[in-house]
Amino acid sequence: MGERFGHHIQSYAHSPQRTSESTLLTIDLVDGLRIDAAKHVNHDFWAPFQAAAGVFTMGEVYNADTDTANDTCIWAVDALSTVLNFKTWWSIIGTLANSTNPMGGLGYVMNEVALGCHDSTLLGTFAENHDVARFASSTSDLSQQKNALVFSVFSDGIPVVYYGAEQRFSGKGDPQNREAFWLNSKKSPDALASWRCKNALSLHMLIPMSCPNKYTQVPLLFLYRTSHPFLLFSQRK
Repeated sequence: MGERFGHHIQSYAHSPQRTSESTLLTIDLVDGLRIDAAKHVNHDFWAPFQAAAGVFTMGEVYNADTDTANDTCIWAVDALSTVLNFKTWWSIIGTLANSTNPMGGLGYVMNEVALGCHDSTLLGTFAENHDVARFASSTSDLSQQKNALVFSVFSDGIPVVYYGAEQRFSGKGDPQNREAFWLNSKKSPDALASWRCKNALSLHMLIPMSCPNKYTQVPLLFLYRTSHPFLLFSQRK
């Protein structure tokens, strides 16, 4: 959502006409905004913007894998509501897309994020998005793709699933990682969509026995997450 308002945000940052900008966000009736390239705007700008917007905000703060968790999470302190968890994403790619790497590395990063961020349960957790290489570009192993999807939904944080994940989009760089859904949705196998459906049925979830088409399967893991909160990693002792 943030990209949609990109030009408005830039004018807001350099203009005293903040009332009109907050009105723009209010009348659009959105309940949250994804703020693109948040770290490229001065940190002290975001607190008044957040107050004026009056809705939940999640900022894209893209950092290298060598940066600390605090380098990212600082933008969720006296600024935006939260940020995307790029620190964990780097480890998801390095661990879940490569079976030769030990899982301990992913656990280490999760602990680092938990210690370095004010509240890691509010971070946006994802296995891929349209700004980075799609997960399927790193591996053709369907089991690894399933693991990444499950991890992003049941890990600490707010799960974020981008369009095309269930179609196994595999674009590596821009613009291939931003494939047009309507042009490419039939070229990829719907194995992930079918897998979600079968798992939902086996877990006795309330969905039709005749499984809906693949475009309706994305919410199933989210439904299981909300129905079984004890499965969340942050709830485990």
